[in-house]
Amino acid sequence: SACGAASPTTPPAVVALARASQDDSLSELAAGLALEAGHWLVNRNDVVVRMVNDPGAYSKASFAEVNDRLAIDLVVWVDARGTTAEPVVSYVLETSRGEARAAKRSDGLPAIPRRIAEEVLLSLKLGTTGALWPAWPMPAAPAYHAYVRALGRAHTKAKTEAERVALFEKVPAAIETYPPAVTELGGAYLDLAGVSSGTAPYYDRSEEILRRAVQLDTLYPPARQKLASYFAKRGRSEESLRLLQNGLVTHARFPGN
Repeated sequence: SACGAASPTTPPAVVALARASQDDSLSELAAGLALEAGHWLVNRNDVVVRMVNDPGAYSKASFAEVNDRLAIDLVVWVDARGTTAEPVVSYVLETSRGEARAAKRSDGLPAIPRRIAEEVLLSLKLGTTGALWPAWPMPAAPAYHAYVRALGRAHTKAKTEAERVALFEKVPAAIETYPPAVTELGGAYLDLAGVSSGTAPYYDRSEEILRRAVQLDTLYPPARQKLASYFAKRGRSEESLRLLQNGLVTHARFPGN
């Protein structure tokens, strides 16, 4: 569909992807920022967000190739250059009409994903009202940098479930009130429980963390979806169904609902 021309019943579809760098750490950073842009956008009902597991897997793809796979109206290409300590982040928004919009950010990393999300809405001619964004407490720059690197590494490398848990557990405690980070850790424990023997401790840890994520932001779709998945895997179908039904009321177009 033409970008900005989707009907109210079919919101435009968006995906954020990462361009590759010769420096793996910068590629991981770009992938983490792409995922984080999706975390901000997924709170909206006026766009459909395609959350891919590995944003770097499409690093050499064209818009047409991404569209063939994901059926999108807009793609964000995130790129990180410079050094890991002082990265220079740029991104390009490309639409189905061939339009491109580029920007380079000198802000601190914590500000970049929301800014990308705002640019997406501007490009799609949608509102960017502050009231529609979650009031998340943003971690300080060093902790956020560590989290974004861990996020990108967990999603771009062939990591085992145990390695993913270890990556997120090493992130500074300063991110423990940031819902997307807490959700990622809880989801990693849930995946680890699914492949491990003697799973009870991992399931218990997953439930503890995912409940905290939902308490931090009761409307954040990925947190509710992962907690619903936990309940389903533990045979607690009524609790799972209740969360999913609540999700349909507030975020009917989130893929997990």
